[in-house]
Amino acid sequence: FPLPIAVISEMLGVPAADHDRFRAWSDGFVRNGPIVGGDRAYLAAMVAFVDFMRGYIEKRRKTPADDLITHLIAAEEEGEKLSTDELIATCILLLNAGHEATVHTIGNGMKALLEHRTPHAALAPDRIEATVEEILRFDPALHIFTRWAYEDIEIGRHTFRRGDQVACLLAAANRDPQVWDDAGRFDPSRAPKANVTFGAGLHFCVGAPLARLELQVALPILFPSLLGTFALLFANSFGAVATAFALTGPQLNIVPIKLFAQIRGDVLGNPNLGYALAFGMIVITGIANTIYIVLRTRSERWLK
Repeated sequence: FPLPIAVISEMLGVPAADHDRFRAWSDGFVRNGPIVGGDRAYLAAMVAFVDFMRGYIEKRRKTPADDLITHLIAAEEEGEKLSTDELIATCILLLNAGHEATVHTIGNGMKALLEHRTPHAALAPDRIEATVEEILRFDPALHIFTRWAYEDIEIGRHTFRRGDQVACLLAAANRDPQVWDDAGRFDPSRAPKANVTFGAGLHFCVGAPLARLELQVALPILFPSLLGTFALLFANSFGAVATAFALTGPQLNIVPIKLFAQIRGDVLGNPNLGYALAFGMIVITGIANTIYIVLRTRSERWLK
């Protein structure tokens, strides 16, 4: 989905012509995480990004602009002790946080809205904020973070020693039955409460307001304009794995939407039938989209 990468790239001051490269590098960081001995795709993305940013930072030193990189450079020169390598590391963090997590949250949000047959009214201006908060609570993009104990502490009758590494299951905390009524149910009308999707305290995500804003803007545009979503809903009712493409808005952008569900043998009796039905519905969706494009093109020509 192009919106998150466009936003974070614009904030950093990166020209639109380089947005696709930024997206590829971000994907390379996350999807090809480093393994023992080094992963070639990960290392290639990292080297390319570092080389680009090193040159871009030097360019901004000579020709400052009204962008985040320039402000980070200014902070370095004012004694905040940000070296070029630290600036690059900060940009890597901003790129990953501002792109990957937001993309997945938009995808998770669309999946939740479709699966639960959410009415369009849930995306109205007076309700979109609550709907976004429920999406963030119900299925956050990142489910687990690791932290280190700074001192000995006891939580939930478990003692952590100074230096222990702790896995924090944020997604599980968002479904704590002691905090949320019927925590496993997706309910956009739920009264908003503070969730831990963006962390808390010292580690609270500084990009949380931007992510919320992007969701509040993107979802009301995406959701009503999807074509062929009946294929996803139909396939999901049989527990199939479906991958479909929908058209959004007047620009006819192709947006991949993946719906993952486990085959339920008790419903179909034959797992292969589920895949066949899913594939058939995808084909139907493709035909419907093709017809739409043809009719729209002809109508536009006629109107001219």
